[in-house]
Amino acid sequence: MQTIKVAAGFLLLSVIGVQTANAQQCQGKAGSFALAACRANAARAFVSPATAPPPELNAKAQALSTGWGDAIQLDSLPSTVEPSGGFTPLTKLKRLDDGEFVLQPGFFELSAESFSLEPGDCGTRAAAAFLPAPIRGRRAEIIAAVLKNTELHPEIAHNDIQALLWAIAAGTDFEKMPPAVQQTAARILPHELVAELQGPVQAKAAQKALMGWLNNRGVKLPFAPSAAAPAATPGPVAVAPGPAFIRGTYAGMKGGWFIRYLPDGCSKTRVQIIVPETAFAEEGDAVPVFDPTAFVAVYMASPQMRLGLTLRPAK
Repeated sequence: MQTIKVAAGFLLLSVIGVQTANAQQCQGKAGSFALAACRANAARAFVSPATAPPPELNAKAQALSTGWGDAIQLDSLPSTVEPSGGFTPLTKLKRLDDGEFVLQPGFFELSAESFSLEPGDCGTRAAAAFLPAPIRGRRAEIIAAVLKNTELHPEIAHNDIQALLWAIAAGTDFEKMPPAVQQTAARILPHELVAELQGPVQAKAAQKALMGWLNNRGVKLPFAPSAAAPAATPGPVAVAPGPAFIRGTYAGMKGGWFIRYLPDGCSKTRVQIIVPETAFAEEGDAVPVFDPTAFVAVYMASPQMRLGLTLRPAK
């Protein structure tokens, strides 16, 4: 797709492109996650102005609000705990169609390509622990999508994805991003998420153009686009960090398993997971799964550092 210079034109091209997509586009996709992602994109009938939240919603809220108060620390293991037989690659585990790993008892690790989520800052934070936290904020869904879809785009350079994530985390509107960053966003994100990056004026113009295009072709929508924005959801309250966790501290996760992050700068992070035989004893028949891209690694000290993980192997 060529670079989109006008928001309305972007949405119109998105509609046309999605309507003409078919299953043949997904031939040759390797892996269940890549195939499922391709089919999901091809199945989109059009970008719905009713299902995409208005860009004005929480326009002043933080694009990424995850902080110390969101870190998961249900239980912990001493940093000295190490398996005698070493770690098995996490990629050896079964994966579901959405990319999640199905956990089982054992010791697993992943050396993943990671990215700084502090605009312009890619320094090291080696003195204290990084703990997992869910991705929160006005652009949480978009950041999570970039991290997840990076695996499917080995051709996009690390620096290009880093520039995109910095722009998203900084709250930069799509039309104000440099052309190269716009191109990266269009390649890695679904059309509707690119539309959500647009500023209020451009988004309104795009919605008007889309509705006019549909009406001129006799397309009747089963709903009326609503400009009413739901009440804003309060973000997490920032709290001071607790005990001085040291590098290598394990965080306990729901289900009785443990994870730790060992960053090497901001572009490479080793993730290690311990799943005891007793894990998931209280989970019934639920399938124990884990997606590293669904969490941010938060530095438990100041100045703040948040790392987003992908499933592309670190170089």
